[in-house]
Amino acid sequence: MYITSQDLGAPNIPADVKATIGSAGGFNWWAPAAEARNQFSKDDQRRAASFAEIYTVLNADSSYLTTRGFAESGTQKFLDDIVIYRYGELLLMKAEAKNALGQDPSEEMNKIRTRAYGANFSSHMFVSGTQAENDEAILQERLFELIFEGKRWWDLVRFGKAFEKVPTLRDNVGQDHLLLWPIASQTLSLNSKIQQNPGY
Repeated sequence: MYITSQDLGAPNIPADVKATIGSAGGFNWWAPAAEARNQFSKDDQRRAASFAEIYTVLNADSSYLTTRGFAESGTQKFLDDIVIYRYGELLLMKAEAKNALGQDPSEEMNKIRTRAYGANFSSHMFVSGTQAENDEAILQERLFELIFEGKRWWDLVRFGKAFEKVPTLRDNVGQDHLLLWPIASQTLSLNSKIQQNPGY
């Protein structure tokens, strides 16, 4: 789903929402699927920090969803190429490594959740379970913490969950070649030692 400048120019968008989103600058913006947004609980402070919702009424109620992005000279932008590793990701990488070693990742997980849920933390406290249960919780926490930071695909591949959690892959279980790009014919022609990835 994407949002166009036209969508953001609808006359019935509330003023506070327009102020939050800013000017479209002539660009179309991609919006995350509701499947991702709906995994956030209402008391997760990362939800409000990550999403801004635009409600419009045409023939029926509809909603458009976009990320916060960043403002530059009064125009809201949603694309950049800056790779950032934050302390939150460091904690989640440590939790993942500890769990893989059979250790308890609760300390790292709860540092993340303490900040995310604030006064509601007690309802979301992480308690270590089996290694598989912990992996699932860590993967989910990475979604919440890093949703627009370009990490999700690699997380799903690394955890072996791409065919389970990517809607367009669910009917293709076992077709592991879909996890790789094909190598371009031009690249293959330049080096006889390069072999095409399986499945292409």
